[in-house]
Amino acid sequence: MNGMIAKKLGLKSIKILQPKKGMLRRLITFAPIDKAEEVRNSLFAAGAGHIGKYAELLSKNDLSAKQKRNVELTQEDYAKNKKYSSEFVRSLSEQVNKAFHSWIDARKKNDFGVYKKDLDVLIQLKKQETDILGYEHHPYNALLDEFEKGATVQLLDKTFADILPSLQEFVKKISGKPQVDDSFLQQHFPKQQQWAWGIELIKKFEF
Repeated sequence: MNGMIAKKLGLKSIKILQPKKGMLRRLITFAPIDKAEEVRNSLFAAGAGHIGKYAELLSKNDLSAKQKRNVELTQEDYAKNKKYSSEFVRSLSEQVNKAFHSWIDARKKNDFGVYKKDLDVLIQLKKQETDILGYEHHPYNALLDEFEKGATVQLLDKTFADILPSLQEFVKKISGKPQVDDSFLQQHFPKQQQWAWGIELIKKFEF
């Protein structure tokens, strides 16, 4: 499917960046919000979402450390996603979409009030999500794990508490310096040249 989309977009280099044999595959599906549940149910009916024999894979000796970790993370994601109801997924998806557009509108009008109502609704849904997922000690731990596996509010509080004094001193020093000339940030740069420069950086990084 990704290959077909890439061809439609006219992309030239569409090979897999790091092809590996024996790795698990993850399917990510995009669909209109009003069709999301129908697509989800069709995928499940076709066999998607079943954990299969992943647990058995962990006991095999022919898997590399990376492959075993891939299995473990897949199991974690599977267990987490099973906790969501279709109704909640739909409500959250719709509100994320709605909040995004009101945020764009608020930026254009320079008026936070345009965004506030949708943001409040989204925050309440995220609070519901913490209850759905479950957590220890702090609600945000449930959401934090999605971005930083194993991280907790307690860990981050301690980490930043240790570096906060040096950060404050660093900011103080910067604030005391003369304002640098940042006029180049306000200039117009042709879109195609920006794109070409980005591609050149990617090649330099051998990405």
